Amino acid sequence: MKDFAKLFRSEGTGQVLAQIVDGDHGPEIQLCYEIDDLIRRVRMATFIDMPLGWDMARDALNMLDEAKALEIAREGQMASPFSMLPGRH
Repeated sequence: MKDFAKLFRSEGTGQVLAQIVDGDHGPEIQLCYEIDDLIRRVRMATFIDMPLGWDMARDALNMLDEAKALEIAREGQMASPFSMLPGRH
């Protein structure tokens, strides 16, 4: 059985969850991470709603590595209007 999720973690970024979900128009790869004490969910890719689309989503998730997932989460955290406040990441 192929993975449908990956969990990454770093000291500065925290947890980053990449997962395949059943989106409105087919399988999606979503990235979840904490920002301003809320969980942010970002759609990274959407695939066709057919068995081939699910296979493509699993292959894409398999290619996502820790460095890229953490980079995307850090960029999202830094884009927050509150990121420069004292005590923030």
